[in-house]
Amino acid sequence: MDPFILKGIVFAGFLYSVVLHEVAHGYLAEQLGDPTARYAGRLTLNPLPHLDPIGSFLLPLILIPTGFVFGYAKPVPYNPNRMRDRRRDPLKVMAAGPVTNILLALLLGLLVRLLVALPTIPVLMIAVLTAIVFINLLLAVFNLIPIPPFDGRFLIGLFSPVALLRAEITIARMGGAGMFIGLLVGLFVILPIVFPVVPVLTALLTGLTPGEVSALLGRVF
Repeated sequence: MDPFILKGIVFAGFLYSVVLHEVAHGYLAEQLGDPTARYAGRLTLNPLPHLDPIGSFLLPLILIPTGFVFGYAKPVPYNPNRMRDRRRDPLKVMAAGPVTNILLALLLGLLVRLLVALPTIPVLMIAVLTAIVFINLLLAVFNLIPIPPFDGRFLIGLFSPVALLRAEITIARMGGAGMFIGLLVGLFVILPIVFPVVPVLTALLTGLTPGEVSALLGRVF
């Protein structure tokens, strides 16, 4: 298969993994009483409404020289004041995105396990599916970083709602700069520390060895 087409397939897998992550936030918020995401047109699988100027364009461009390109979508809006439990429900909404990526990784990992047992399945198909498992685990780990503006800030809220509120107020007062600084800290300080666990988890879910995962990812990235 042409390398350009192969990378395009993997990119589509990445794109829709991000879209499903964001839709999960909005869908759960609606189930908990807040239809803000639906009114904003964000409960859709069309990627265009989810694109973010910084996360979808500027950040990937900045990262190109590093050889590690990453991005994110526009956060789905929600209003905690419209939820039935204004203390706990927002934490559930924050967790919905990473949980969705973990579930996708589990399902696709199971599919890889089943397909590997069939001798007629092309290796490139296994490589693409393994790459999407890896991507979803990376998205989950990335978003579970426990500082604003990451979804993982719900972990702070579980132990200290007051601390979470203060952190979000601080970020809000700094405007876009605060969010961008938080992203850079998460991406360049915290993520490199936790990143090594992603290939290991990919191997665990797919039933492959870490060496096989590395070789398959090398085929598509």
